[in-house]
Amino acid sequence: MNFMVKDTYKNKDVMNNILKDCVKNVVLVSLLLIFGVNVYECKKQGQNINDKITISDDYLELNLEKIKINENEKNIIYELGSSVLKNVFINLDLEKESAILKIEDQEILIGLNFTYDINIEDAIQEIKILKNKNGNIIFLFPTATEEYLTFQILKYDQQNKIFSDDHFYFETHDDIRNLYLNSKASLFEKNNSYLLKIGTFQFKGAFQMINTFKNEKWDGVYYYNPYKRCDSIGNYYIDIKSGHSDFGFSGNSSFSFDITYKEINDSLHLYRADDSKEIGKIFEDKNQFWIESNLVENKEEATKTNIFPLKYAKSADDIE
Repeated sequence: MNFMVKDTYKNKDVMNNILKDCVKNVVLVSLLLIFGVNVYECKKQGQNINDKITISDDYLELNLEKIKINENEKNIIYELGSSVLKNVFINLDLEKESAILKIEDQEILIGLNFTYDINIEDAIQEIKILKNKNGNIIFLFPTATEEYLTFQILKYDQQNKIFSDDHFYFETHDDIRNLYLNSKASLFEKNNSYLLKIGTFQFKGAFQMINTFKNEKWDGVYYYNPYKRCDSIGNYYIDIKSGHSDFGFSGNSSFSFDITYKEINDSLHLYRADDSKEIGKIFEDKNQFWIESNLVENKEEATKTNIFPLKYAKSADDIE
């Protein structure tokens, strides 16, 4: 009996030692796993931060000179310049109370408010300009100051000579005009989305391309029927009119989205309004309109071309 008791105690001791070793191993493995996960997450976060830094398009505020170069009863013209910015002018139409920005050979009507609840000198003083390494430019124009300080944020793509814009405002009734004037602005952009920083304030938004081209010769509806069978219904259409233009398809799997446009070398280039990507162009050849676009296809037979003939109507009511 004594031998059996001793053996039993010995077996318990062995089992306890084994359990202790197992617990130690489990704890050690768990700590190693936790450490490994933390290292991976830190490395991943570090990579994400670096990615944000490398992919961001960085705009910095310029030190501006705002010089009045001409004034009469109808107009006042200011030049906005710096050591890295030339040929930028703002023409204030005193009769229409409207303002035109001229940069290089491009002109655009802007939302600068220089009469309502503000005077001309203060309005000009509140203009800020930012520029990135590619030469693209951001303008900040005050549009309202009565309740919330509100701005038009206008982007100029220098290479493609395209304008896009958005609006932002300070959501506070506090007197932040001095903060705005005395704080440097910076902007980070990716795929037309932006983060604007002015002092302690941050604003997120997205640029929308806007038309500067005005020519009534292109107004109307251009459409293409991709079917040969008379019982098939549907047209690709491009509706060009002042204020709002769109591109779409009216048959099965229909779609529609807003577009902007620009005339280049006698062709009308079409762009998506939400991301400024070019989607095609309309041109005329031998009294026939054509569209060149990868978004258009013949629905009944494969074709090797992305150029298709267009019919024209003055409005949607006149489509055959």
